[in-house]
Amino acid sequence: MKRKITVLFLSRKKVGAGMILLALIFLMFFCKWPYNHLAVTQRKVPAQATLVIDPGHGGIDGGVSRGELLEKDITLGIAKLLKRALEKKGYNIKMTRETDRDVSHLIPGGPETRYRRDVHSRTKFVNESGADLFVSIHVDACEDPSIRGAIVFHSKDNAESKALATIIQNHLNKVTETDPQSGEYFHKGIKEGDFHILNNSTIPGALVEVGFITNAGDRKLLSTLSHRKKLAQAICNGIIEYLLDPLADNGFQDLPGLPQNDK
Repeated sequence: MKRKITVLFLSRKKVGAGMILLALIFLMFFCKWPYNHLAVTQRKVPAQATLVIDPGHGGIDGGVSRGELLEKDITLGIAKLLKRALEKKGYNIKMTRETDRDVSHLIPGGPETRYRRDVHSRTKFVNESGADLFVSIHVDACEDPSIRGAIVFHSKDNAESKALATIIQNHLNKVTETDPQSGEYFHKGIKEGDFHILNNSTIPGALVEVGFITNAGDRKLLSTLSHRKKLAQAICNGIIEYLLDPLADNGFQDLPGLPQNDK
């Protein structure tokens, strides 16, 4: 009798050890152990994520320009290419504009100038979109023609926005440092941005300056479809990496209220 009891006890120990082993295997292969399990469960799959693309300017607001090359046309062209690339990956895309127009009509009784209504309307669009994140596309300009490259801006004191900006910037740097000339300086780092759409949006986002129209090299590249495609693909790759990275700070929590700013 004692022998039977001992054998039964040993069998139960083997079953228990087997269950523990199976649990460890499950954690390793299905939860990507030893990664943080909560971070993995927050990951967005393509069919669930909705993204807003905001092509800067439009209509009577051409943005920065050199000759016939206008910021509003560059941003819309890149935005459409980005939309197409993300939709091919299964994401749901909403755009603040898809033609050469501004979006000031979204707040007809808002701020007194059309420009300010347009700026506020873009933030309104983002906040009412039900999206998970947004990207606003612009072209930069400065007095120094030797400065070139991309700058991705993030909102103040928001880890998600900063993480998104960092990943997009890393992908853009592979594209924008093209044919460097003596004396040129390439921007390669993110910056905190004081922009209305960043400061007042309730979802994570980044404002992307894809190049400097005041630099001859950037201006030449920005005028070509091939370079715009590369920029769009780089932004697309950055967004996807952010969404699918289990270790990125992408919990999609609402941003705290921040002071109003029209820039």
